[in-house]
Amino acid sequence: MRLVLANFGGESRYAERVAEEIRAYAGRDRSVVAVTGLGQSRGTTLAALGVLGPSKDHPDGIPMVGSSLSSTSFSQKPYFFRIAPANDRQAQVAASMIERTEALRGRPLHLLRSTGDEYSSDLAEEFQDVLAPEVHDYDETAHSVAAQLGKVVTDICKKTTNPLILYTGRTAEVGGLLTELSHSNCTDPVVFGGDDLTQLETTNFTDLEDVKRIADGKLYFTTFAWPPGREPIPPSTQQFFTTYEAAQKRHARKAFLSGPNGHVLLAYDAVSAVARSTGVGATREAVFGKLRTLSDFPGASGRLTFARPGASDLSGADPADKLVVGQIVKLDNGFLVSRYVMHEGA
Repeated sequence: MRLVLANFGGESRYAERVAEEIRAYAGRDRSVVAVTGLGQSRGTTLAALGVLGPSKDHPDGIPMVGSSLSSTSFSQKPYFFRIAPANDRQAQVAASMIERTEALRGRPLHLLRSTGDEYSSDLAEEFQDVLAPEVHDYDETAHSVAAQLGKVVTDICKKTTNPLILYTGRTAEVGGLLTELSHSNCTDPVVFGGDDLTQLETTNFTDLEDVKRIADGKLYFTTFAWPPGREPIPPSTQQFFTTYEAAQKRHARKAFLSGPNGHVLLAYDAVSAVARSTGVGATREAVFGKLRTLSDFPGASGRLTFARPGASDLSGADPADKLVVGQIVKLDNGFLVSRYVMHEGA
């Protein structure tokens, strides 16, 4: 299998335009059998699915396997599969973790939502369905994000000193939220974030250096793969960690700079699922057919099953009972690290 790289740009800004270029390239080269990645839950990514999937102008869709995007708006889209679970499952597992964790259970629930963001709005809606928190909005695209977060924190801390804040926003703003909490009237706040906070692991939590004291033991988040250091883990995951570490050493850590966090494993599994479904001379239709019957595949991020009884002719699938892991952020010898708390799925 040969890989061709295509860059959607920061925040998937150019996803639709690049999808059109991929579609044109695939029109010239029938050996293009699938597209993987599509990593962010954004409106531009959703538009890209419309370009790459089957349509009136292009009845021959290109199979797609997303990595980390989780918005339920993408579920069952034509020719689209994904490795990450959808936000409805993420919210259900998070609710279970809150109920089973003494440090989280029983706190007043407040939810922060960025209204203009597909991921945040969708995850917030799913949290509302299962937990019914009080909702507070902000706009991540505005220049006054810090002031907005400050107002939200003030409003929350007027009502309670020990809130559990369900944060559905992006990683870029969570440091600002913790900063506001650090000088608020909340004496015992806890923040529970969604899987987007997996990106904190990409930079070894350096984005939280100035607020690491309040993050210590007070920040939780979900991720969609087994974390390194947790025992036991499936052989497929351990094999990936071993291979990844060897690659880091081979390149003297000038490549593979990020640790093997959840988003890295999801991206690897997206390519692996396609590789398992293709072969010499394979067609797009054949790859689509094999993906939609994929069952119990031992991925690095957990076991994958796309097969569904009664699925429509063109619909893709979300993974069945996909792994969701809950983690806590802790200080360890002066550095922030994530630690396993619980999981559901395999």
